[in-house]
Amino acid sequence: VMQNKEDLAIWLKNIDEFGFCFIDNVPPTIKETEELAKRICFIRESHYGKFWDFTANMEHGDTAYTTLALKAHTDNTYFTDPSG
Repeated sequence: VMQNKEDLAIWLKNIDEFGFCFIDNVPPTIKETEELAKRICFIRESHYGKFWDFTANMEHGDTAYTTLALKAHTDNTYFTDPSG
């Protein structure tokens, strides 16, 4: 996918058709995942930075890190360039 245009086209077609696509042989690191994402899109920077990972770290005290249901809410309400 990183060097092959035919594989890139298949990747993009699958994302368009199914909303996601699995990619094999990508090292499981933030750096490599970010490079893969930059191959097809611009990564918007937020107050978290350009790229971050989610963990089940309960020190955050945030319901998003639990299995509890989230009621209707908005994310990024006050961002000038919200996600989505």
